[in-house]
Amino acid sequence: MNNTFVQKPKIVHTKSISCDGGGSSGHPNVYLYINVENEITCPYCSQKFIFNAPKSSTPTH
Repeated sequence: MNNTFVQKPKIVHTKSISCDGGGSSGHPNVYLYINVENEITCPYCSQKFIFNAPKSSTPTH
């Protein structure tokens, strides 16, 4: 039996993010920049972050 816990990717709306592993029981706060593939994985806790650009509230013509 595999007891590995798989975290769901977090959808973010900015390319510059930080991860602390989830509070006091986590890891040092690290700042990450999402790459051209629009995703990055935290080197400490393996949390995956996926960039999803926010939708503009101004209609385009």
